[in-house]
Amino acid sequence: MCQARARSTSSERMIGVGSHRFQIHLEGKEAPAVVIDAGLADPLEKLRPLQDRIALVTRVITYSRAGYGRSEPGPLPRHSGREAAELKALIEKARIPGPYVLVGHSLGARNKQVFASRYPDAVAGMVLLGPPPRSFLLGPEYRDLGRWPNG
Repeated sequence: MCQARARSTSSERMIGVGSHRFQIHLEGKEAPAVVIDAGLADPLEKLRPLQDRIALVTRVITYSRAGYGRSEPGPLPRHSGREAAELKALIEKARIPGPYVLVGHSLGARNKQVFASRYPDAVAGMVLLGPPPRSFLLGPEYRDLGRWPNG
C-alpha cells in the first residue's frame, strides 16, 4: 500500500529560478523530503534506483544542476556557493517544505555541506557519499578543475 501511494505522486518538470531552469524529479510523499545531489558529470538518471527506494517511505527529490541533463546552463562562475543558493531557490519555487535530509555524492556532497552551512534551519540531516578529499577542497591536487567551463 505504501509503495503504490508513494509512486502515485511521481513527477518530472522544469522549474525556473531567475536566469535559468532546472530539471527536477519528485517522487513519493510525506516528510522529511530527501534532496539528492549527484557527483560531477553524473546524470539525474543515475540516481533513479536510489530515489525509487527512498520514495517508498518519504518524499525524494533529484535534480540536474545547471548545465547538466535538461537543466539550462546557469551564470558563471559555477561553485558550491552558487549551487547551494540555486538549490534553495529551486526547492522554494517547487514548494517543497523543509527541513530536508540532504544526500550528496562526490561533488554533490560538497554542495550539500555548503547548503547546510548557509541554511542550517532548512536541514534535518545529511548523508555524504564519497565526499571529495580535503585536498580537492583546498585545490592543490585538482588545479585543472578550475579551468573547466562549468567548473
